[in-house]
Amino acid sequence: MNEAHEAIIKDMQKVISEEWSEDEQNSFYLMGIKNNGTMTDLHDTLGRAIRNRYNLWSIPWEPELRDGIDWSPNHPDCVSDTLLKELWNRGLQHKETT
Repeated sequence: MNEAHEAIIKDMQKVISEEWSEDEQNSFYLMGIKNNGTMTDLHDTLGRAIRNRYNLWSIPWEPELRDGIDWSPNHPDCVSDTLLKELWNRGLQHKETT
């Protein structure tokens, strides 16, 4: 995680707490529990929203091609997945302490 990623996490935490209903929040945290912390089901919805809202496609990255697929941890798809997992982890920890 870099500073830009931390800023995105903080902003998304604010969005979740201020704009999402309790049911939406619970659904998000339960999805991660059901999928063992995997946010794959959100790749085309919340993941895309994060990529677009925070302009992740405009940030340059070095491709790491294997068998014609970019596996770079800095690819926007990978970054949004990492952010979703971290957002879920932090939110889950917060829910457990409240």
